Amino acid sequence: MDISEQAVQTAQRLAQEAGLDAQIDLQAIDLSQHFPAGEFELVCALYFQSPYDDFPRIDILQQAARRIVPGGHLLIVTHASAPPWAKPDENMKHHVFPTADGDWQALALPEGQWQKLHVGITTRVAKGPEGQEAELQDNLIWARRV
Repeated sequence: MDISEQAVQTAQRLAQEAGLDAQIDLQAIDLSQHFPAGEFELVCALYFQSPYDDFPRIDILQQAARRIVPGGHLLIVTHASAPPWAKPDENMKHHVFPTADGDWQALALPEGQWQKLHVGITTRVAKGPEGQEAELQDNLIWARRV
């Protein structure tokens, strides 16, 4: 799921090119308005962040986690900080990036039902809009439903 129709169309094209389109259900959905039915073996929330305080991010992640079957996994990756090439604007002036530990605590997943595989920072090399490289930090939560 992605809120962007363009992102879903790109994913559909890539899935078709890989011969996986029959195995993947891709949908453009605003998860703050509607959550799809079903159970999942894997939920990936990649850079699922918003500068708006009223966006129900943790509620959506909790709802997704409740739909994960035993043996399934939850993967959450978020930006730990802005890249060095980001230009601050009014929306970002007061933005606080969540931490992996903070998100893990906020999720409040039922004890005994989840195995925490990794909660912390990871780094990656990325290229900026002008080709500049930088090592960026991301928060990573990787958990298994037992």
